[in-house]
Amino acid sequence: MPWKCPVCGNINDDDVDVCPQCGTLRESLSQPQDTSKDSGAEQPQAQQVQQNRPPVNDTQSAPQNPVSTPQASSSQLKLIYKKNGQMTNQEITISGSSAIVGRFDPSTGPVDIDLSGFEEGAYVSRNHAKLYKDDTKNVWYVEDLGSSNGTYLNRKKLEKNKPAELKKGDKLSFGNMKFIIDV
Repeated sequence: MPWKCPVCGNINDDDVDVCPQCGTLRESLSQPQDTSKDSGAEQPQAQQVQQNRPPVNDTQSAPQNPVSTPQASSSQLKLIYKKNGQMTNQEITISGSSAIVGRFDPSTGPVDIDLSGFEEGAYVSRNHAKLYKDDTKNVWYVEDLGSSNGTYLNRKKLEKNKPAELKKGDKLSFGNMKFIIDV
């Protein structure tokens, strides 16, 4: 059953756990939302994932912790960071043939692309997703590794361990952290 986001009012498909408009987590809702009518009753409070802050200035520097990438290969994948609905000039370039996206944790160790320095990094799992290239086809793929808040490609939640092809202009989200793909 579709659900209505109590923060922004967006109607979301049943298989979407994070509102793509405002970043509110569905699981933070105490009860299902009725999207067919407005009852006038007070809606339960949702956990606001994305804080209201001014848009990122394109001259603003990237987070303090650097993003690491694996060994170089002929074709690169770029993830262009999108914040508060606006493109930024912050990019993550993957030059190797694969990379694990997540956040550092002392118990699991480092990942290839550490998103913990970003505001939305708190909603990225330690081992969130894998990005990899099929060199025979020169095609990049993303695969969710069982993340808590999901991996989304063009606003559709990916199934765990099921690869999805990446194309230029695709919208890729790790939880509520959004990127635009450039290959």
